[in-house]
Amino acid sequence: MLIIYYSTTFFINIGTLHTKFKLKPSAILGVIYVFIHIGAIFCVVLVSFLWLAKIALIACILTSLISIFRKHILLCDKNAITEFWRSNDGGWYLKNNSGEVVFVSIDYPIFVSSYLVIVNYVLPGTKIKDSIFIFKGMLLAEEFRGLIMLLRVNRV
Repeated sequence: MLIIYYSTTFFINIGTLHTKFKLKPSAILGVIYVFIHIGAIFCVVLVSFLWLAKIALIACILTSLISIFRKHILLCDKNAITEFWRSNDGGWYLKNNSGEVVFVSIDYPIFVSSYLVIVNYVLPGTKIKDSIFIFKGMLLAEEFRGLIMLLRVNRV
Protein backbone atom coordinates (compact mmCIF):
# COMPACT_ATOMS: atom_id res chain seq x y z
CA MET A 1 0.00 0.00 0.00
CA LEU A 2 1.49 3.32 -1.10
CA ILE A 3 1.29 6.25 1.31
CA ILE A 4 2.14 9.75 0.13
CA TYR A 5 2.88 12.49 2.67
CA TYR A 6 1.93 15.98 1.50
CA SER A 7 1.86 18.18 4.58
CA THR A 8 1.65 18.09 8.33
CA THR A 9 -2.15 18.22 8.19
CA PHE A 10 -3.12 15.05 6.36
CA PHE A 11 -1.99 11.88 4.65
CA ILE A 12 -3.22 10.59 1.35
CA ASN A 13 -3.27 6.85 1.28
CA ILE A 14 -3.59 5.73 -2.33
CA GLY A 15 -5.20 2.45 -1.27
CA THR A 16 -7.83 4.05 0.93
CA LEU A 17 -8.48 7.76 1.04
CA HIS A 18 -9.12 9.23 4.46
CA THR A 19 -9.19 12.89 3.47
CA LYS A 20 -12.31 14.90 2.80
CA PHE A 21 -11.91 17.46 0.06
CA LYS A 22 -13.77 20.64 1.02
CA LEU A 23 -14.41 22.98 -1.91
CA LYS A 24 -14.18 26.77 -1.75
CA PRO A 25 -15.72 29.26 -4.22
CA SER A 26 -13.44 30.13 -7.14
CA ALA A 27 -13.24 33.67 -8.52
CA ILE A 28 -11.13 32.62 -11.52
CA LEU A 29 -13.63 29.97 -12.61
CA GLY A 30 -16.38 32.58 -12.21
CA VAL A 31 -14.55 35.03 -14.48
CA ILE A 32 -14.11 32.29 -17.11
CA TYR A 33 -17.84 31.49 -17.06
CA VAL A 34 -18.77 35.18 -17.26
CA PHE A 35 -16.57 35.67 -20.34
CA ILE A 36 -18.03 32.57 -22.01
CA HIS A 37 -21.58 33.81 -21.44
CA ILE A 38 -20.75 37.37 -22.55
CA GLY A 39 -19.36 35.86 -25.75
CA ALA A 40 -22.59 33.93 -26.26
CA ILE A 41 -24.65 37.10 -25.73
CA PHE A 42 -22.41 38.96 -28.19
CA CYS A 43 -22.99 36.23 -30.80
CA VAL A 44 -26.76 36.40 -30.30
CA VAL A 45 -26.73 40.18 -30.75
CA LEU A 46 -24.75 39.90 -34.00
CA VAL A 47 -27.03 37.27 -35.58
CA SER A 48 -29.91 38.63 -37.62
CA PHE A 49 -32.95 37.41 -35.70
CA LEU A 50 -36.07 39.19 -34.59
CA TRP A 51 -35.40 41.29 -31.52
CA LEU A 52 -37.95 39.29 -29.57
CA ALA A 53 -36.01 36.08 -30.32
CA LYS A 54 -32.74 37.78 -29.34
CA ILE A 55 -34.21 38.93 -26.03
CA ALA A 56 -35.50 35.40 -25.33
CA LEU A 57 -32.09 33.86 -26.12
CA ILE A 58 -30.26 36.42 -23.99
CA ALA A 59 -32.66 35.68 -21.12
CA CYS A 60 -31.89 31.96 -21.47
CA ILE A 61 -28.13 32.65 -21.48
CA LEU A 62 -28.40 34.83 -18.36
CA THR A 63 -30.51 32.17 -16.63
CA SER A 64 -27.84 29.61 -17.47
CA LEU A 65 -25.13 31.90 -16.11
CA ILE A 66 -26.98 32.45 -12.84
CA SER A 67 -27.66 28.72 -12.43
CA ILE A 68 -24.05 27.73 -13.14
CA PHE A 69 -22.72 30.54 -10.97
CA ARG A 70 -24.79 29.46 -7.96
CA LYS A 71 -23.98 25.74 -8.32
CA HIS A 72 -20.35 25.61 -9.49
CA ILE A 73 -18.78 28.97 -8.59
CA LEU A 74 -20.39 30.35 -5.42
CA LEU A 75 -21.42 26.88 -4.17
CA CYS A 76 -24.55 28.38 -2.60
CA ASP A 77 -27.17 26.29 -4.44
CA LYS A 78 -28.75 23.55 -2.34
CA ASN A 79 -27.45 20.93 -4.82
CA ALA A 80 -23.92 22.36 -5.01
CA ILE A 81 -21.27 19.83 -4.05
CA THR A 82 -19.23 21.29 -1.19
CA GLU A 83 -17.36 18.24 0.06
CA PHE A 84 -16.36 14.85 -1.34
CA TRP A 85 -14.27 11.86 -0.34
CA ARG A 86 -13.41 8.41 -1.62
CA SER A 87 -14.78 5.30 0.03
CA ASN A 88 -12.78 2.18 0.75
CA ASP A 89 -14.51 0.23 -2.04
CA GLY A 90 -13.61 2.73 -4.78
CA GLY A 91 -16.79 4.80 -4.92
CA TRP A 92 -17.13 8.41 -3.92
CA TYR A 93 -19.27 10.23 -1.37
CA LEU A 94 -20.54 13.69 -2.28
CA LYS A 95 -21.99 16.12 0.23
CA ASN A 96 -24.12 19.02 -0.96
CA ASN A 97 -25.13 22.29 0.70
CA SER A 98 -28.30 20.82 2.13
CA GLY A 99 -26.19 18.27 4.05
CA GLU A 100 -27.26 15.29 1.96
CA VAL A 101 -24.51 12.71 1.38
CA VAL A 102 -24.77 10.59 -1.75
CA PHE A 103 -22.66 7.61 -2.82
CA VAL A 104 -21.81 7.88 -6.53
CA SER A 105 -19.71 6.09 -9.09
CA ILE A 106 -17.29 7.85 -11.43
CA ASP A 107 -18.33 8.00 -15.08
CA TYR A 108 -15.30 8.02 -17.34
CA PRO A 109 -13.69 9.86 -19.00
CA ILE A 110 -12.50 12.36 -16.42
CA PHE A 111 -10.38 15.40 -17.22
CA VAL A 112 -7.27 16.01 -15.13
CA SER A 113 -4.85 18.88 -15.71
CA SER A 114 -2.62 20.94 -13.47
CA TYR A 115 -5.29 23.69 -13.16
CA LEU A 116 -8.64 21.98 -13.63
CA VAL A 117 -10.22 18.64 -12.78
CA ILE A 118 -13.60 17.66 -14.18
CA VAL A 119 -15.10 14.52 -12.66
CA ASN A 120 -18.25 13.06 -14.17
CA TYR A 121 -20.40 10.90 -11.94
CA VAL A 122 -23.65 8.92 -12.04
CA LEU A 123 -26.26 9.24 -9.31
CA PRO A 124 -27.19 5.90 -7.72
CA GLY A 125 -30.32 4.15 -8.90
CA THR A 126 -30.68 6.49 -11.86
CA LYS A 127 -28.94 7.21 -15.11
CA ILE A 128 -28.60 10.90 -14.25
CA LYS A 129 -25.09 12.16 -14.92
CA ASP A 130 -23.52 15.31 -13.50
CA SER A 131 -20.06 16.82 -13.17
CA ILE A 132 -17.90 18.49 -10.57
CA PHE A 133 -15.62 21.29 -11.79
CA ILE A 134 -12.63 21.66 -9.48
CA PHE A 135 -10.38 24.58 -10.28
CA LYS A 136 -6.95 24.84 -8.66
CA GLY A 137 -8.04 27.56 -6.21
CA MET A 138 -11.05 25.63 -4.92
CA LEU A 139 -8.87 23.33 -2.77
CA LEU A 140 -5.69 23.83 -0.80
CA ALA A 141 -2.61 23.32 -2.98
CA GLU A 142 -1.66 20.08 -1.21
CA GLU A 143 -5.20 18.72 -1.49
CA PHE A 144 -5.38 19.59 -5.20
CA ARG A 145 -2.09 17.80 -5.90
CA GLY A 146 -3.29 14.83 -3.85
CA LEU A 147 -6.56 14.67 -5.80
CA ILE A 148 -4.70 14.76 -9.12
CA MET A 149 -2.37 12.02 -7.90
CA LEU A 150 -5.29 9.92 -6.70
CA LEU A 151 -7.20 10.26 -10.00
CA ARG A 152 -4.13 9.57 -12.16
CA VAL A 153 -2.77 6.64 -10.16
CA ASN A 154 -5.96 4.76 -9.34
CA ARG A 155 -8.20 5.86 -12.21
CA VAL A 156 -11.19 5.42 -9.90
